[in-house]
Amino acid sequence: MARDNGRQGLTVAATWALSVIALVSTADFMGELRLTDERFASLRTSRFEARDWLATHMCPGARLCTWRGGSWGNPPLEGLSLRIVPSALDIPYTHKDELSRYDPPSLDVLKQQCDLVILNDFIKYFIVTKLRNTGFETLAARWSTFFTDLTRKNVPLFFGGTLPIYSSKQIEIYILNSSAQSCVH
Repeated sequence: MARDNGRQGLTVAATWALSVIALVSTADFMGELRLTDERFASLRTSRFEARDWLATHMCPGARLCTWRGGSWGNPPLEGLSLRIVPSALDIPYTHKDELSRYDPPSLDVLKQQCDLVILNDFIKYFIVTKLRNTGFETLAARWSTFFTDLTRKNVPLFFGGTLPIYSSKQIEIYILNSSAQSCVH
């Protein structure tokens, strides 16, 4: 029997170590693959299903209000025949002096401006948190009440997934004027 000078033991140990690394790497890879699938499902549900709903349920020219500073968190609106109108939801969050005077609109005023509103969970959180962190607690409370009242009086359609996409898990579509849905597609 030839002497291996301990090589066989090292080979067995190295093979075992590489096998463990391969198993861990495979488990990590499978976890990342599941996470990627879940992210895609969240993206599909929160952005593309919401867009498809808008395309098939809203009349051309319907007036859409949203916070335009957060368009990255909305469904893709390009190519839809909706009119994106300036609204009271365009909050000047980068200008403290303007922000301090930026009361939420009344729901009646919003309804005069908009047929539908699109918000997402991150934007609602951001607006209230930004106001609180800037020292405008009373204004933050008014915006929080506005969002609560908007949801209570105009039950939204929710499109969302389990993971946030660009910090937002859920798209909320509020129909303020049902006549914007009465056309035939």
